[in-house]
Amino acid sequence: MNVLDGENVKSIYDSLQRIIGVSQQNLDSFIGTFDIDGFYDDNPDYPHTGDELMVEMINTTFKRNIHIDVTYWFHLTRTFPSNKFEQGILPLNEGIDSIWTSLFDLVKRCFSGENWDKFRALFESKWGKIPGDIYKFRLNEGGGPYAVLIKEVAFKTEFHAFLEGPEFVENICSAFKEIHGYDLLKIYREHTKPCIVKFKEDGGKPIYVGAALMYLYSSLHGRKITTSSNSCFVGKGIKVPYENILKVEFFD
Repeated sequence: MNVLDGENVKSIYDSLQRIIGVSQQNLDSFIGTFDIDGFYDDNPDYPHTGDELMVEMINTTFKRNIHIDVTYWFHLTRTFPSNKFEQGILPLNEGIDSIWTSLFDLVKRCFSGENWDKFRALFESKWGKIPGDIYKFRLNEGGGPYAVLIKEVAFKTEFHAFLEGPEFVENICSAFKEIHGYDLLKIYREHTKPCIVKFKEDGGKPIYVGAALMYLYSSLHGRKITTSSNSCFVGKGIKVPYENILKVEFFD
């Protein structure tokens, strides 16, 4: 079975050897000798990104058809250590009530349930309806779930922000501080931890192999990890079922 696993460099090499059908030595030779900057200099009108270029180069160099049976993804979030994701990874429109409840649990010793309900109603009627507001946007689109193909990008790129907490949680906490003068975001971060949930999805696109190759290329040549060194999972409002979850990992 051809599984693409972006857990670490070793798992990526192991995956690509199976999927492309070539040895790590041949992959290293290809990655080490290919001059991507020179290619773009020589082909200024080439319209595609590095991951797409890598797929073309694999097809040209090794004459292989890329087929992926299963893709592993990494969902980046911040949550309570007690969260076992027993309901799966929920899109925002399914999980929003539990998020509000968990935030209320952080303030209920000094804030009544009635006042919390009033705050939520005010937030959703005011802040939550501002054009472009992330809360409204996420709810309307279903709110994910989202994930990355290469685990390490969570620690090296803009995706790191997801480990600090969802944007819509920050929106809620910011509004709460503005209205009530209470730093709920600080309390939230004190009670939660960065978390990466690894899960599987059937199938996969050739561009995922291109992204994995770009990641290896960037790592080998000391280049900055960019968006073409990764692909993203967008759930479009459909939850990731619990049985597809492979690992839940918390970080301090």
